Amino acid sequence: MAGKRTIEDIARLAGVSKTTVSRVLNHKPDVDPATRERILRIIEEQSFVPNIAASGLAGGRNRLIGMLIPSLTWPLIPDLLRGIAEAVEDTPYELVLYSIKDEDLERDRSEVINRLLATQLTAGLLAVFPGPASEQLTRLYKQGFPIVIIDDQIEQTTPWVGTDNTAGAYTAVRHLIKLGHRRIAHIQGPPEYLASHDRYNGYRQALLEEGIIPDPDLVLVGDFLPPTGRACASTLFELPLEKRPTAIFAATDQMAYGVLTAVEEYGLS
Repeated sequence: MAGKRTIEDIARLAGVSKTTVSRVLNHKPDVDPATRERILRIIEEQSFVPNIAASGLAGGRNRLIGMLIPSLTWPLIPDLLRGIAEAVEDTPYELVLYSIKDEDLERDRSEVINRLLATQLTAGLLAVFPGPASEQLTRLYKQGFPIVIIDDQIEQTTPWVGTDNTAGAYTAVRHLIKLGHRRIAHIQGPPEYLASHDRYNGYRQALLEEGIIPDPDLVLVGDFLPPTGRACASTLFELPLEKRPTAIFAATDQMAYGVLTAVEEYGLS
C-alpha cells in the first residue's frame, strides 16, 4: 500500500545506497542521470512517501518544501523541477517530492496528502497540476496550510502561478484559421485539469469568432502524452474524407509529437 516503503527498501530495489536515494530526493546534482532516473521510477512505482518528520533544522523551524506532482514521468516535470531547484538552491530550504498519479484512488491521494501533513511540513507545498486532489488542497489552504498551485488554478482565492492557457490556445487556432483551415480538430488534455478546459475554451472562442461551429466529432480527449496524440489523430484520419480535419490543434507539444507520428503513418503532410 502507498507510503509503507522505506528509504532502505528503495535503495535495495535500485541497487544503490541510502545516501544516493537521499541525494535524489533532495535534488543534489552529483548523481548519475541513469541512476537518478531508475530511482525516481522505483519511487513512483512503489508510491514511496519519505518520512521527513525529523528533518527540521536546529531551532525547530522546518526548512522543507513539498512538491506535489502528478507523475515523475510527465515530460514537463523535469524542467519544472530544475527551475524550482535552482530557485531553492541558494536558500536554506530543501525540496521533497510527492507523486500522485491520476489512476490513484481518491483514498490513496488523500492518504499521501494526510501523511504529508503528518510530517509537519510547515514551510509549505507546491502543487503541480493537482487535478483530482484539488478539492482537498483547497480545504487545506483555507485551514491555513501554505500552498501554491502551479498551472492548474483551483479557485481565485488560492495562490496560483501559470500561463494564460485560453489566450495561448486562441492564438494557435487563429493562426490555423488564417492559413485557411476551417475543419480544425482539437485533442484535449484530461478533463480533470483546468488547463484542459481553458485550452478548449480558447479553441472554441477562435472558431466561433470566425462563424465556425465546433464539431463534436473533431474534439477528442488525450492524456497530454504522445501515445494518445497518435491514437486520437488516427481516429480522426479514419473519418470519412468529407468529415476529416485539415488541421489538428493538440493541447500539448507531447500529444502533437504523437499526431506527427500518425501523419507519417498515414502518408499525410
